[in-house]
Amino acid sequence: TTIISGPAEVTTERDATFRFTSNQTGSTFLCSLDLGPFSACSSPKTYPGLGQGEHIFQVKARGTLGIPDQSPAAFEWTIDLPPHTIIDSYPPSHTVGNFAFFTFSSNEMNVSFECSLDGAPFTSCSEFTEFTELTTGTHELLVRAVDSAGNADPTPASYVWTVGPMPDTAILSGPEEVTESTSATIVLTSNVEGVTFECALDEAADSGFFQACTSPVTYNDLSFGEHEFLARAVDAAGNIDPTPAEWSWEIGGVPPHVLIESGPDLTTDSRSAVFVFSADGQDLMFECSLDG
Repeated sequence: TTIISGPAEVTTERDATFRFTSNQTGSTFLCSLDLGPFSACSSPKTYPGLGQGEHIFQVKARGTLGIPDQSPAAFEWTIDLPPHTIIDSYPPSHTVGNFAFFTFSSNEMNVSFECSLDGAPFTSCSEFTEFTELTTGTHELLVRAVDSAGNADPTPASYVWTVGPMPDTAILSGPEEVTESTSATIVLTSNVEGVTFECALDEAADSGFFQACTSPVTYNDLSFGEHEFLARAVDAAGNIDPTPAEWSWEIGGVPPHVLIESGPDLTTDSRSAVFVFSADGQDLMFECSLDG
């Protein structure tokens, strides 16, 4: 039995095709892969999707009398697949930092790595790689593992992220500084696209308790008096404007009705009197008159 052709001695191909012949016309053949049992086969014989590592193919001709070749022809070869690359850690998809730290790994041991940032040629990089002084905008990193035989990952791992400014919030319009309207509409904007907003009004603004809101923000049935509104933008990565935009105004007009909640008994021998009173409004001041 003679093997005419087979794969390269070391190859990245996972399919292997063999052609073989015999010195006796009319022979049939028996094939074996990786020392497995022999089974009937014919030339060419193809084995698809083989795994990485060393392999051996054996074939023996069987003459017309059914007597097989007692010394099968053998072919040994190695499949050395290129490594696969994994990006294990990376910066947020949107960040205000002008630096980026990455870690890489591979499905194979003893590999090296090559990186390409923003279309630059691949150069050697380590499994712990940091890029600094990045410009504002979108960046793409390609990284590929290279094994000890020099096989590079043909499909490099990719990561895309955006370096942008810290979100800033601006109020385009709001209620007049002094108004009689008990409704208020406030229009917000930011220097960063795709942000969401968080707002706080009056007591919530004093305590820093922000809630999600959308622009324009409308409040109805506001009370008489002074009001304070705060708004801050939040970008896609969760970065929050550290200096919220502020808008203050006062609702004036006819003052609200005053309710005296408690006072002294109608007849008393006490020469002291304590009164508790209130009105529906925000940050109000009161004026009092005793005995005219």
